[in-house]
Amino acid sequence: GLKRVFSDEFWTTRLQEEAAEALRTSGRASVGTTAVTLVSTSIGSGLLALPFAFSASGPGLGAALLLASGAASGLSSLTLCQSCDWSRCFSYEELMVSAFGNGGALAMELAVVWLLIGAMTSVMVVAGDSLALLAR
Repeated sequence: GLKRVFSDEFWTTRLQEEAAEALRTSGRASVGTTAVTLVSTSIGSGLLALPFAFSASGPGLGAALLLASGAASGLSSLTLCQSCDWSRCFSYEELMVSAFGNGGALAMELAVVWLLIGAMTSVMVVAGDSLALLAR
């Protein structure tokens, strides 16, 4: 079921199919699971870059850009949820195949890999900076 998806390799098709089947059977993902997924996605390169963005743009423009980004994020989340409801697809891969065919699913997989590489790079930069300060 869903527990196995989060403990094993998530991106394999077999596990995604099992997760989609579990969602179809249960009807919905739990609020807790959804919240953990959203928080873990947002704690990445964007969160680490936020202080720099505010210092570079100033507090006024920084706040305006943050609000605009939040509004765009909310709109895209709403659009994604509505698309899932309309198409009866409950994973990114299913939704992309439904909307754009197999090429769309491949593009989505590449975008996710790129996002993860960016998050890992940010963590490595922070760790490297922290270790350099400790070494002094």
